[in-house]
Amino acid sequence: MKPTRDLLIDIRIELRKLVRDFHKTELCKHIDDEVYRLGHAPPAGGDPTNASAAPVLAEPTADTANDWQQAADELKASQPQAYLALARLVLRRWETNGNPDATQIATLTAELDTLAALIAATAQADQASAQAAKAAASIALSDAESPVPSPAKLAAVAAGTSKLGDLQREWCLGEAMVRSDFNIVPTELLAKGDVAIAKALIELLKIPNAESPK
Repeated sequence: MKPTRDLLIDIRIELRKLVRDFHKTELCKHIDDEVYRLGHAPPAGGDPTNASAAPVLAEPTADTANDWQQAADELKASQPQAYLALARLVLRRWETNGNPDATQIATLTAELDTLAALIAATAQADQASAQAAKAAASIALSDAESPVPSPAKLAAVAAGTSKLGDLQREWCLGEAMVRSDFNIVPTELLAKGDVAIAKALIELLKIPNAESPK
């Protein structure tokens, strides 16, 4: 089985690839300290003055285990993708080295599947939000460049989630007056506000899929 010190060195290498400025993190310091400690552990029951004796790995203390657990929890919360990669590396080594604890392997595997699904769902949600923001910005830019509001803009104004620009409001009032055969008085409609203007124009223009809310 590969020594713990070598395993920690491999983990440190992988995390440096995954996490930007990983060498500045508290977890990196924990790994460095543990690698140093394991590399300088005195031989068990041997002569501490014998420099040629191979170092023997000391058993981790409860405090060390707690430090590692806290560091892993922090990494899971702040860098879930890095934590996922690290946990998969540990799982592969368990499988390669023949970890006899099948329950531990099954528990970690289930946790990794859940975390991977959460990361994927978060990425999809972020992508959808970015696309929605891009579409809204595109509509806003288009409306800002044209005095004639688009159907999407009118629907948003009618719903109370957007407002007409000055030129758009002027165009809407004139269009509403003409489309109503001059039955609508622009000053009266203007006094009712943008929502009423948009609703009136949607109804007069019979814009599909942009009916004003009741």
